Amino acid sequence: MKSAYILELSPRAPQIRWGALHVANEPEALRNVLEQFCRTNGAGPFHAIISGTTLGVWVVQRGIVSQFIDLHPFLRADLGNGARTLADLWSDEKVLREWGSEAMDDVDPWLEKLHLEVFWDPIAELLPPLQLPVLAANETTPFEYGNLSALGLKTRLARTNPMKLGELLLR
Repeated sequence: MKSAYILELSPRAPQIRWGALHVANEPEALRNVLEQFCRTNGAGPFHAIISGTTLGVWVVQRGIVSQFIDLHPFLRADLGNGARTLADLWSDEKVLREWGSEAMDDVDPWLEKLHLEVFWDPIAELLPPLQLPVLAANETTPFEYGNLSALGLKTRLARTNPMKLGELLLR
């Protein structure tokens, strides 16, 4: 039974056809993927703000999912009028009304202004070191949900079981 991190960037609505799961054995690989996700103008950042997504890191220690780290508090969105955390944006009724009227009719101009920023240092502090043995390249190993079974069923985490390092696109 191996240890690894699984970064989930997936929509909560199953009919939406974007998203990805990334299995990694070191935090720096997670950081690179997350920063790339935030730099991309398109469906991922749009749905991260509008339709809700699972943005988090599942920690698998010796074949058992032991922890979930929600990344929403560590992302800030800027629509051209100042960066705020996703929670701040979601609680702003004025912004939500604007999105519900003009922005949703034509999302292209809205997406052009959208910028997501990740704050990596607090995430790195929350990531526990992986216990040995750690998943290596060209290895595949199953995992169990442990006490996070109910939470794991509400995501697309099962698509990575058995784990293999790399990316799995959800399309």
